[in-house]
Amino acid sequence: MFNQFFASVFTVEDTNNIPVPTLEPLFQGGDNTKLLNIHVDEDLVHKKLDRLRSDKAPAADNTSPRVLVELKNEITFPVTHIMKCSLDSGVLPDDWRATYVTPVYKKDGKSKVSNYHPISLTSQLCKTFETIQLL
Repeated sequence: MFNQFFASVFTVEDTNNIPVPTLEPLFQGGDNTKLLNIHVDEDLVHKKLDRLRSDKAPAADNTSPRVLVELKNEITFPVTHIMKCSLDSGVLPDDWRATYVTPVYKKDGKSKVSNYHPISLTSQLCKTFETIQLL
C-alpha cells in the first residue's frame, strides 16, 4: 500500500529521452572538467569518516555508520581507493547508489497511508563521497 501511494504522488520522469553518459566529456573539456579538480586522500577520508553520526540508520548497503566510525582507521585506505577509482572511471559502486525508502508517520490516523511521508536512506559512504569538495 505504501509503495502504491508513494508512487502515485511522485512525478514520473520520461526515461525515453535520457542521454547515454560517456566518460570522455567527464574528463576532457566541456562543463564537467571540475571532476579533474577533486582530490581524494586518506587524511581527508579519515576526517570525513570521523565526522559521521553513528546514530543514523544503515541504508541498502547495510553498512552502519557506527561501524564506519569505529573502524575508520582500518577502512580509510580501501574507501579512499574506491573513491579514487570511482572518480577515475566515472562509475559509482552499485551499493552506494541503492536507497531504501521508508514510510515515516507524520500526523492523524496511523492506519491511513496518506498520513506517512517517505524518507530515503542512502549509503553513508556515498554521502561521505559527496561531501568531498573541489580543489
